[in-house]
Amino acid sequence: MRIVLLVLLSGCAATGTVAGEDDVATDAAETTDPIAETSVDTNATDAAPVETDVAFDTTPEATTDAPLDVGPDAGCPAKGSLAIGETWTLEVDAHTGDEATTLPKLDANDGKAGDSPYFRRNNVARAHYFLENYWFTSKHQETGEPSPTGPQWVDYAPPLRKLGAGRYQVGVYYRQSDNRAPYPAVYTVHPASGADVVVKVDQRKGKDFVKVDLGAHDLGCTGWVRVEDTGNDSIVFGKAEFVYLGK
Repeated sequence: MRIVLLVLLSGCAATGTVAGEDDVATDAAETTDPIAETSVDTNATDAAPVETDVAFDTTPEATTDAPLDVGPDAGCPAKGSLAIGETWTLEVDAHTGDEATTLPKLDANDGKAGDSPYFRRNNVARAHYFLENYWFTSKHQETGEPSPTGPQWVDYAPPLRKLGAGRYQVGVYYRQSDNRAPYPAVYTVHPASGADVVVKVDQRKGKDFVKVDLGAHDLGCTGWVRVEDTGNDSIVFGKAEFVYLGK
């Protein structure tokens, strides 16, 4: 049974509805899963942002991606809206939850129709709700959806010039399922300066919603995070949290 609930979203607030994820065989089980009050943190330490039960390589490695332009300001303000210790949550884009009619299906990154300009999808066209809203890739392709063989990722690009330039503790969530890809999701932190940090996570690990702690990083005014599906199976993109640690 497909239940559709439409909730409008403005800015970065997420809305969503219930719908069947493409893993049809598990839909009945998903609706009866026990609701966990807390997420599972699978990383060992802030200094080494590694999921403890992941067998994949988590060694930092360099990438060639250029930082996103997160705003028109030329300068970097001395103070933003966040006090030290405060958390800014980047919610996912709004969606209907219906895999065939997800709104917005393709991401315009224009802040309209429930789009968050800070949650930037590339060829990620399916969404769902289970305890929380999330988007995901699929090995199946419906009419109007991008090919699962193409590049698929979400960039989390917070408005740091408004929030405050400096160091942030970064965490990104996914929804665990045995039907996730057998290869790792790739999480890349692009700090304002210095080498990028890459963490590879098996999204079949954990329970319900899992928080991947990516550690503390100097994001300055231009730092951002990318979560990428490097194959053609299913990877989840949930909300992200940025805790301000100061300059």
